[in-house]
Amino acid sequence: MDKGIDASLGLEVALMTLQRLRKHGILSAEVSHIPGVRGRCRCTIEIADGKITSCIVEDTTGKRYSLGIDVVIATNNKKGPFAWSFHPQAPPQASRPRPGIQQASPAIRDPYYQTQPRQLQQYSNGIAVNMVPIPLKRASDLSWPGNLSANEQVILSWIFSLVDGQRTVADITAMLPRLRFEDVKSGLLFLQQIGAISLVG
Repeated sequence: MDKGIDASLGLEVALMTLQRLRKHGILSAEVSHIPGVRGRCRCTIEIADGKITSCIVEDTTGKRYSLGIDVVIATNNKKGPFAWSFHPQAPPQASRPRPGIQQASPAIRDPYYQTQPRQLQQYSNGIAVNMVPIPLKRASDLSWPGNLSANEQVILSWIFSLVDGQRTVADITAMLPRLRFEDVKSGLLFLQQIGAISLVG
């Protein structure tokens, strides 16, 4: 591990330290409870000049998903902390597309910001923070439209997992601190649109 980088302090601390020191390398851990991915898997976060360039999760079958860092941070905070380790690398000369990775939208701009999923943008109106989402289906019965990206499916799965018929929209948003309110709101309205939840209040 690079001298001065203690990834055992937690994912968010490690990301802030790497950003401040403008490091290059790989931050990785064995993780679990990633929405939409069964069982334990390996999460690999590539860092270039202190900024996140990719966040990949590989499951036990070798299938790889490109995820938003917000989803990984939220999972780490709720189900972890996981044992993260940092492996420094020399600055890359050029980046090439990696084969076999399911590309997800949107691209990561920095460690703590992610643009709203493109298919969910149209569902961003008509919801109040005091509304209570009511689950109408079990998670195992959910079926996603084919035009959703892997990242959008993960975000929706994570939001749905917090719907218990008692939490308000504000409560669910507070439990996902690295997702914007607009993203949570859009996700809930999309879930309502496909009949997975109802909104009361």
